[in-house]
Amino acid sequence: MSKRNNDLMGRELDIVSRSVSMQVTTFDEALTVFIKDAQRKGLREFTITYYKRELNHFRAFLVNENHSLFIHDVQRKHLEELVEDMQDRGLRTTTINTKLRAIRAFFHWLLENKYLVVNDHAKFPLVRDRKNNVETFTVKQLHALLNATDKRTFTGQRDYTFMLLLLETGYV
Repeated sequence: MSKRNNDLMGRELDIVSRSVSMQVTTFDEALTVFIKDAQRKGLREFTITYYKRELNHFRAFLVNENHSLFIHDVQRKHLEELVEDMQDRGLRTTTINTKLRAIRAFFHWLLENKYLVVNDHAKFPLVRDRKNNVETFTVKQLHALLNATDKRTFTGQRDYTFMLLLLETGYV
């Protein structure tokens, strides 16, 4: 058994050299810095507008629920409450997930830039989107559809061939 050298190496140095910002940061301050960083990185204006819109909606939710606006105080249960609120208001699953993606990106950025020590929000699960089964054609309907073309004409043959292609590739 060899004695460990007192020097830190590679990953160990990375871990101990990270200094976490001990300043108390409000949601608004963090959002301003986040948006400035997005602009500096050259993100598309659409993406920046998306982040602003969705994160301001989250901020408004926190205010309406009388939650703290310090980023260190935002908890996982607040996201759960937000999802329940959006579901109660009848928002579609894709809309809810779009909002959650912006929030997760924001908190991931806060962790990377040492505004937070831990990030419980990055792994917050998206809402499962249950796809409805698509009704398929009955055999009788398929026969009626395929027999609707006049196969004695060029356009009839073309349409018939196209319908067979769609049928064989699963688009009908």
